[in-house]
Amino acid sequence: MIRMLIGSDVNMRSMTGYGRQEAVIGDLRLTIEVKSVNHRFCEVSVRTPKVLSQFEEAIKKCVTRHIQRGRVEVYIHLHTEQWSGRQVNVDWGLAEAYYQALCGLKERYGLAGSLSLNEMLQLPDLITMEESGDMESYKEGILARVSQAVDKLVAMREKEGEALARDLEQRNHTVLVTVEKIEAFAPQVKARYQERIEQRVKEFLDNRAEVDENRLLTEVAIFADKADISEECTRLKSHCQQFKQLLASEGPVGRKLEFLVQEMNREVNTIGSKAQAIEISQWVIELKSELEKIREQIQNIE
Repeated sequence: MIRMLIGSDVNMRSMTGYGRQEAVIGDLRLTIEVKSVNHRFCEVSVRTPKVLSQFEEAIKKCVTRHIQRGRVEVYIHLHTEQWSGRQVNVDWGLAEAYYQALCGLKERYGLAGSLSLNEMLQLPDLITMEESGDMESYKEGILARVSQAVDKLVAMREKEGEALARDLEQRNHTVLVTVEKIEAFAPQVKARYQERIEQRVKEFLDNRAEVDENRLLTEVAIFADKADISEECTRLKSHCQQFKQLLASEGPVGRKLEFLVQEMNREVNTIGSKAQAIEISQWVIELKSELEKIREQIQNIE
């Protein structure tokens, strides 16, 4: 029986996590949040204030240096009350055009009243706000804080990955033990079948003649060949060993585990189709149930 690795070091990561970092960079005060969830590939989205949008690609590269799989969302909140890098502009040409147009309406139609400041402020595009200052000088500090937030997210992914690895080790061990039960029981199926065939032949002949031993052995041999599951059991045990090794290996293993579980399911299905005993059929059901739980768990592994 293969010994389990419970308690040993594992390097597996979950794909779900969260990291947060607050920072003051010059006159900027920022809050950076990084979240990740399951995804087949690595997909990074960045949401920042417009003034920081020029750094989106650099932020994505910063994230992908640490994360290889999962959907990652980066949120950067700029606390503007602490930052003076904004400028309010009045479009004086547009203001004059508005004023002349309104005066023309008043004169043409004989309208009363005067134009107030509040009414002018409601006119579209008259007053605009734009970011000012050299944002490039903030780039290095922002990326450093993003990296710190990603480090916290990775730490959470690793912690959850350890819990997932322990659960998967136990389930993989359960699969292995069940396969060993099937393998140990399989020879009894052949003996049972021989007894059953021999009994039926004797009943048919009503004990009036001796059973043809050679014919009986040939029949049993044909059955044994069709019902032989030794290769499937051997491959399943090998897959369990590979599964255990992947859990302790470096780097992302989620896709490899997904493929391996598909192969394990294929072997189990073959055993089920060959099963000629109720005991083996019951163990096959247990194996399928355990493999389905494993499959669900590895959906969250990087």
